[in-house]
Amino acid sequence: MSVNGADPGPWAAVPWRTIVAATLIVGAAVGAVALVFAAIGVMYLIALSGFIAIVLAPIVRVVQRRIGGHRAMASALVVLATVVVAIGIVALFLLPLRHQIAEILTDLPGTVRDAARGRGALGPLVRKLHLQKTVQDHEKTLHDWAANINKSSLSYLATAGEATIGVITVIVIAFFMLAETKNIANVATALVTPARRELARQIGHDAAAAISGYMIGNLLISLVAGTAAFLMFLIMGVPNAAALGAWIAFTDLIPLVGATIGAVAGVIAAFFHGNVAGIVSIVFFVVYQQFENSVLAPLVMHRTTRISPLTVLISVLVGVELIGYWGAVFAIPVAASLKVLASAAWQETHGGHAITDPADDESTPVADAS
Repeated sequence: MSVNGADPGPWAAVPWRTIVAATLIVGAAVGAVALVFAAIGVMYLIALSGFIAIVLAPIVRVVQRRIGGHRAMASALVVLATVVVAIGIVALFLLPLRHQIAEILTDLPGTVRDAARGRGALGPLVRKLHLQKTVQDHEKTLHDWAANINKSSLSYLATAGEATIGVITVIVIAFFMLAETKNIANVATALVTPARRELARQIGHDAAAAISGYMIGNLLISLVAGTAAFLMFLIMGVPNAAALGAWIAFTDLIPLVGATIGAVAGVIAAFFHGNVAGIVSIVFFVVYQQFENSVLAPLVMHRTTRISPLTVLISVLVGVELIGYWGAVFAIPVAASLKVLASAAWQETHGGHAITDPADDESTPVADAS
């Protein structure tokens, strides 16, 4: 009965247990969503570790055969060698690069002023775009950036510490993934019906081959591009040749547009040094791109990711939209894996007649699930 004749409303008929249960469900859903967002960083580390494990799997397989089949020891040796190589690259290449970037930021105002006075091919362009005034207005900011790069502040040390912890975490996870590959594969295939387990193993093998083939090939191609650009800049006397070579190698990892982005920056830097260096850099990048696209890339990739240019473009755009730069890097191997899965599904549903490229028969797998 209502108090003072007031209508209690429709909620009066709802049992209190229903209200409590609905509240708990909503709270649990909100907590689950918050937990997922909090674990995104960990999920990124696990995904990166998985890619590294897949890339290193062919090397581990070779070492395992040489040392008598000890998977854990082979994984440890390969991971340790990878870490040593990475540390060597940082010590010999990236650490001096930090000082060169600082020099670029410090020298940029003077470089632009010289160009504005007519020195080099960019002089008229700098005057037309009023870049001299823009750089002069931000000269103090550029010097501050250079000073921040050069000094070892507490924030820089904290960032370096966080990065180190992340790298160690990725290395440890990748090692355990490599050492326990067979157990992981057995658990995964156990979730599949016995009639399709062999097909699942073949799909995993082919997908791993596509991913490892692309990632190893892309790294090798980028290393060649950066080294060749570095030597060209060094011969032409362009300042900060190591920084420019590192930029070329880094951007070359980006599918489709990365090589163009790196080449544009390299050509501009060369023209700031002189007309001859700029013209030589244009000729170099045009010739090298033809060599990379026609000779180097097919040779290194060995046709492990036979997917159409349209699929490459769409996958890269989707990857960038989802997770930024790393999405562009991982888009093609993921697309290649999806192609393997789609081909297997077609084969399963159409009586063994899969859609394949005739040239695929010439390729050899580069990864193993064992």
